[in-house]
Amino acid sequence: MVYCTTLYPKDQWKIPEEGEPPFLDLEQVEEEVLIKPNNKSLSKLENWVHYWPHVLNCGRITHLDNAQIEEEEEKEKYMKALRLKDPFEKRLKPIVEDRAPNGVLSAWNIRRYGDQAYYPSNSKTKKPFICHGSTIIESLIWPGFKLAIHNGRYFSFYLGYGQKFGTNLHYRTLVHQVMKEPDEEPCQYEPHPKEEPEKKEEKPPAE
Repeated sequence: MVYCTTLYPKDQWKIPEEGEPPFLDLEQVEEEVLIKPNNKSLSKLENWVHYWPHVLNCGRITHLDNAQIEEEEEKEKYMKALRLKDPFEKRLKPIVEDRAPNGVLSAWNIRRYGDQAYYPSNSKTKKPFICHGSTIIESLIWPGFKLAIHNGRYFSFYLGYGQKFGTNLHYRTLVHQVMKEPDEEPCQYEPHPKEEPEKKEEKPPAE
């Protein structure tokens, strides 16, 4: 889940020229050309990218060699076939390119709360502009992961069961039909009567 939900604003990291994927140590953009993201840019899905390498279908970030193959040519053919069947994805991939789960239009959802207008913080210079609203980016692949954005700052948190969408262990793709509730019985008095019952004369036991 960490590899799929560790996000950074785009144009903050760059891919080195030398190296072989996915073993690429990303380099931070120099401060001279670094553009600090603002609240407006952070509130758009296309401005977020994945930091860690893509997890392959085998559950790893690299393909596992076959130790039974000794010849280098055969081993190279084997690894090439694996890469064609389960290819690497590019580093710093935008989150908008993530494949959506079955029955969902997008892998990510975005919600905005509060006043989204921008106001100048300084009455003389009319800048910088600040926004009092907040934005929440939610992962639909890992329900419970949320990325909160407010006034150019962001942080992520997770509140869930550790289950991926579509595993059929907890989250269901189809909702069961909601049945009609049964009629409720009217309220009854307590078992103790409001008035004391009349005392009956006790008959002596028969001899």
